[in-house]
Amino acid sequence: MAGLFLVALVATIMLVMGKSMSGAIARYGILLAVIGIALCNVIGDVFSGIAVGLEAPYRIGDWIELDGVVRGKVVEIGWRTTRLLARDETYMILPSSKIARQQVTNYRRTTAEIPCTSGNMSWP
Repeated sequence: MAGLFLVALVATIMLVMGKSMSGAIARYGILLAVIGIALCNVIGDVFSGIAVGLEAPYRIGDWIELDGVVRGKVVEIGWRTTRLLARDETYMILPSSKIARQQVTNYRRTTAEIPCTSGNMSWP
């Protein structure tokens, strides 16, 4: 409803000013395309974050591995990103859309954890 009102308002202003409607439509079309492309990754991250939140394949404190490459302890889960802390104290911020496209292996905390030489962290 608001979109229709906005289109009618723009059309009225363009007619009063004597401008061509096709030029205004082209400008607004290009503007919407640029905004859509700019927000594509952000929207994908948010929807992936919501899916990760609903599915809950891991929790804070879990050790996870992504495609056999990235390993770390989950320290924060947000709508757009998940933050991991690796054994060597490397802090990683991973977009939710990237995690959603990869195979996630979750090594849940067990009662018998293997101690690690780096700080007070352990790897199951």
